[in-house]
Amino acid sequence: MNQELEYEKEFTAFFLANRHRLVRVVTGLSGDRDLAEDITQEVMINLQRCWGRYQRPEILMIQMAKQELSRRKKKLLPNQIDPLDDRIEEVNARTQYPAADAQLGSLDLSGSIMKAVRGLPDRQKEVIVLTVLCDLDHQTTAEILGISESSVSTHKKRGLSRLETLLTSQAGTSGSGAGQSVGGS
Repeated sequence: MNQELEYEKEFTAFFLANRHRLVRVVTGLSGDRDLAEDITQEVMINLQRCWGRYQRPEILMIQMAKQELSRRKKKLLPNQIDPLDDRIEEVNARTQYPAADAQLGSLDLSGSIMKAVRGLPDRQKEVIVLTVLCDLDHQTTAEILGISESSVSTHKKRGLSRLETLLTSQAGTSGSGAGQSVGGS
């Protein structure tokens, strides 16, 4: 009984400390905040069932989330996994609100960055989300992804380079956002 209470307290502390990070990871990988919330809830429930059996539950948590995201993407038809921000862009293209656009300009850039991140190859996207968006170190990222630290460095460098190219070309065609940079090494 006492052990169960201790596990419950430990898991509650873990949940409160890591929930938002997991939502950021899944949102970064999928582009869908609602899906990220659903997957986070599912992962936390499953993680609670095996609580106390793993030394690094934060790594298991992200691995479980990646597996669940992959499982859900396989079940859905391609048109069911389009992120909501693509539909918002379509509506914004048809309707113009200059005052709102001026106030929300930075959010649009943020959306452009996340759209560019989602356009990266899977491994580069995973590394960028974990190291830049979630600020995980290379060792932890390597453990989560099951690759070496040097591979993490390589994928991060290639991903950031590709993002810079994508965002520079977008800025050149749209005429805004010049001089912005994405994450560092």
